[in-house]
Amino acid sequence: LDKVTSIDGIEVWEGGRQYPYNSAVRQWIETRKKTGGAPGGDTYAYCTWTSDNRMWVGCWFPETVNQSRTWFEIGKFEIKVKAKDIYDAESDWSDPLILNISGPQLEIFAIMGGFFDITAIIRNVGNLEATNVNWNISLEVNLIFRGKETTGTIPKISPGEYIAVKSDIIIGLGKTIITVIAEMKEQIPAEKSVDGFLLGVIVWIKP
Repeated sequence: LDKVTSIDGIEVWEGGRQYPYNSAVRQWIETRKKTGGAPGGDTYAYCTWTSDNRMWVGCWFPETVNQSRTWFEIGKFEIKVKAKDIYDAESDWSDPLILNISGPQLEIFAIMGGFFDITAIIRNVGNLEATNVNWNISLEVNLIFRGKETTGTIPKISPGEYIAVKSDIIIGLGKTIITVIAEMKEQIPAEKSVDGFLLGVIVWIKP
């Protein structure tokens, strides 16, 4: 069977926002009529977004299919669509629309211990500047006298830049799980946890 004719949408945009895409299924429906297929009826569309799939959605006859998706990852993605009618006749896949998503993307590069505090290294692995990055260092431990949680904000992190942040003074005793989170508006938070041990003012991180 023929392919769905086209996919229309923005091809280069910033991650963390929702963008609409539409696909013309009219030509496929008309071809079905001419080749002895169904004379009419509901038509459904199925979209795939490279990293995940969507269910059959519909019905449209003979209108344009409209769908949307939010990308939180940066990189190059492929969007394809196919159609079927109520008789389960399916089109071939459309030609792909290649989408380039740009934007900041945070990573917890390292968590380090030492005397009195914890140092975390936050990196922007994206291709745009990250702004107003909120960070949090927290410890899950039974006995702690000071420094259970520290928060702060980094005004900006350039693409490829590493920024070090430090906890408040930590005093405690026993096994701990240390978690660092970095987040910004309309982006998936970066998070990393490590096992450690507190001995007074010494913070030991398990290799």
